[in-house]
This record gives sequence, C-alpha cells and structure tokens, in this order.
Amino acid sequence: MKQLKFKFLSFSCGVLAATVLACVGFASGAETANAADTKAAQAWRKIVDDGCNSYALSLGQYTECIEQRARELPPLDPAKREHFGELYDPARYLQCKKDGYRNDMGCDRYALRRIEQPEYWPYPDVPPMKWPEPPTPSVYEQLKKKHLVVTAKDYFEALCKAEAGEFVFKAVENVDGIYEIRPSRRSTDREFQDRYVLEDPWNAASSGWRIFQTGWKYWDSFGGQFVQPNHGKFDFSETPMTTGEKFPSRIVHVYRNTDSVSGRTITSVLNGKFVQVPYVVAWKEVGNVSANFGFTWRGIQRPHDREMNIAGSELAIVALASNEIIALRRDFVQTGKSRNTPAGVNWETAAPCGWPNIVLPSAFIHKVLKPHAR
Repeated sequence: MKQLKFKFLSFSCGVLAATVLACVGFASGAETANAADTKAAQAWRKIVDDGCNSYALSLGQYTECIEQRARELPPLDPAKREHFGELYDPARYLQCKKDGYRNDMGCDRYALRRIEQPEYWPYPDVPPMKWPEPPTPSVYEQLKKKHLVVTAKDYFEALCKAEAGEFVFKAVENVDGIYEIRPSRRSTDREFQDRYVLEDPWNAASSGWRIFQTGWKYWDSFGGQFVQPNHGKFDFSETPMTTGEKFPSRIVHVYRNTDSVSGRTITSVLNGKFVQVPYVVAWKEVGNVSANFGFTWRGIQRPHDREMNIAGSELAIVALASNEIIALRRDFVQTGKSRNTPAGVNWETAAPCGWPNIVLPSAFIHKVLKPHAR
C-alpha cells in the first residue's frame, strides 16, 4: 500500500512539474494580461520570487529566471539607503547566480531589500498615534562639539545616556488582554548579518515569539509569551491575520484554555526553578479586537548610527480607544565586527544599552499593563 502511494505521488508530482514547466516558457516569454491569470504564470511568478532555486528548471529556464529577477530589482536609492542591503548590487547578483551553483544562497546578499511590515490599527476613525520626535540638536552633534573624533563606543554610550530608557506615562491595573498592532515576520540570517536592511534589529532579535516562527507556530509562540503560565500573565492576546489590508478583517484570538485535556505540559520557571505546567494555549479566529490596549514598534535612525554598528528601537504601548501612547521604551544596540559575516556585522549578538541586565519586550509590556490577580 505504501509503495502504491509513493508511485502515485511521484507520478502526480512529475505530471505537475511537466505541466508547469511546459507552460513556463510561454508565461515568462510573453507576459500578456491573459497569461498572468493562468496557473502557469502564477507558478512562474512564485519561482522567480523564491530566487529561481528550483532544480526542476532547465538551464535555459534558470538563466531566464535569474535574468528576470535581476531586471526587476530596483536601482539603489541613495535617499533610502537603509532600505537596501549594504552589498546590494543587481548586476553583481546576476553574475553571482550565473557563476555559482543553483542553490547558492550567498548570492542573495546582493539582492537584499527591506521588507515593509505594516501596522494594523483596529479603529480607522481614531486619530493616528504620534511617535516622539528625535532630540534637537542630535546627540551626535553635541558629541562632535566636545570631541574631534567621535568613536563608536563614545557615541553608543552617549545615545544610551541621553535617549534610552523606559518612559511610563500611565500604568494600568487589571488588564485582561493585549493586541499586537504590528506583527513581525521572521528575520533571516542574511538580514541579521546586514548593516542596513533590518529596520529594527533589536526588536527582531529580542521578541521571542517572532524568532523561528511562522503561521500557527507564530500564534502558538505568541501565546506562550503573553498567555501561557508562568511567563504569560494575560487571559488572551490578539494579533491580526496579515492580509495586506490596512485594517485587519480577521483577528487571531489566543486565549488560555483551562479546560484543555490534551495532557501536554511545558517547561516553565517558578520561583527560580524549572517546573512542568499544563499547556493551555489555544486560538481561534474572530472578527474584532477585544483588547483595550495594544503595542507597536519601529526602528529609529540617528546620524551616522549604522556606520558605527549602532541601531535604535522604540516600543510603544497604546490605548486603542484613543491611540494615546501610555508607555514607551527606547533602546539602542551595538554589534561588534564579525569576521564570519559578509558585511562584518551580526545583529543577533548585538548588546543593548542595559547589557547584561536585559528586559525583553514582553516583560516591559507586563510591567505597564498589569494583569488582574488570579
């Protein structure tokens, strides 16, 4: 029976690959409006977007694919330098792909671009939240007046002293849940090893529910940070199902299911000791946000920061009824010079201002929004 299933699967995959590749030449060579609506055109589009790494492509199709991908890469915009990888070069990317082997992921460093991650505000009629403005004059300008040469170490320490910190304008008691306004996609090793392309390296590296998680695993890990005892304290946490819309039509409501009979347990920490506790995280799709408070994040720029291996981050906690910031956390990180990365940086190992005393984003949120007593 298993052998029969394997033969059927192999035959089906072979037919599918042959069908797609037979149409690929037409879809890629003549991108007409009609062809764009066909499955073949969609399949070709996916192959191009995935980096042309499919071994199902013939040599001619592979060459056509990488040439198309290189053509579609925009020229580097000096006005938005931070939106492109440090080594970004479409021509060099194409040559690297031609000279290398089919799955040479090292070529991707020449095509790295920042992927925008939108915010999903639940109430479109509420005036937008206002982020704080950077200081004037800048910390760099003030430092430059005192020192002939501004070193990376001096600049980082000055930024930490002048700007970093936790600013709690209003703490709230008896909070039952939290809404994630701006979900984060998982960052890749290539992105962590690039000087510019990540908007907020510290947020990407420190938010545990985002690392290595996509799809339902993201929701599972997200609930682990905010709902699952003993780390999670809320009754529920919510995140939008990202659909590309400005305002979410569906919400993932992650909640504490105390009636769970799965028998699954999870390792947690209680009073400084590792313990096993029942796993109670569950989720469902809902149409509206239930939480009264949400949080969002952004990367911040300061003069000459990335040149000196420094990146800034802000995390805001917001009252959703008014979009008023009730607490803000600002931090900076500095990465040393890495010998094993193409650009010489690695944001995953960057140290924040408070090192070694690190307060993770979820801990700051729990500090400001105090869950009701159980």
